[in-house]
Amino acid sequence: MGKNLLVVTLTERGISSEDILQKGVAECREKTFKEVFEYMLDPREDSINPEYSPDEKRICSRIKSLVDGKSKNEQILLRYIDSKKRTFLVDLNKEVGEYPDAILDKEAVENGEKIPYKGLDLEMEIDAIGGRTRSDFRF
Repeated sequence: MGKNLLVVTLTERGISSEDILQKGVAECREKTFKEVFEYMLDPREDSINPEYSPDEKRICSRIKSLVDGKSKNEQILLRYIDSKKRTFLVDLNKEVGEYPDAILDKEAVENGEKIPYKGLDLEMEIDAIGGRTRSDFRF
């Protein structure tokens, strides 16, 4: 995998860990979290990724429905998951590279061979607006 490529995984908080979207994202460190989130919701084939499978399209459609159907009293929150499985809210307007703890060293096994790569695990949720969540942490 390329030096500037991150494998991004997006899950919905509280939903089965098998219901994930996963894509390679080029130049990910220079993109904002909002740009990465929106890219994850595009099921089409591109120069890096194949078109989403039917299951991935179903997950993508469900997340898009949540985003599009949220009320004016609800917000989308996005968190990254660190190496200790802790979650941290992100400022959607900040670049991924500004959160170095969010970028994880990972391994995949192909044909019995371990292949190291960099990854970013994201979790989204719909939550009621209120409390102390700053506006740049939601959309």
